[in-house]
Amino acid sequence: MSDRTHEMKIYANGRHKRARDGELLLHLRFRGEHSMQMDRDIALARPDVGRVELIDLEKMTCEVLW
Repeated sequence: MSDRTHEMKIYANGRHKRARDGELLLHLRFRGEHSMQMDRDIALARPDVGRVELIDLEKMTCEVLW
């Protein structure tokens, strides 16, 4: 079993300079939810990010933040 427990996918919105609306910008992998919190907060504060998907690999859930 992998030691990854969480993943985060960050998608662009229409204000991004080099990516189209809805295009995947980053796919990050983490060990533990706490290590992901700062990256999540930074991504959500950016004006060129349209949505962030938080994936819990242990619980098999996905939360979408706009």
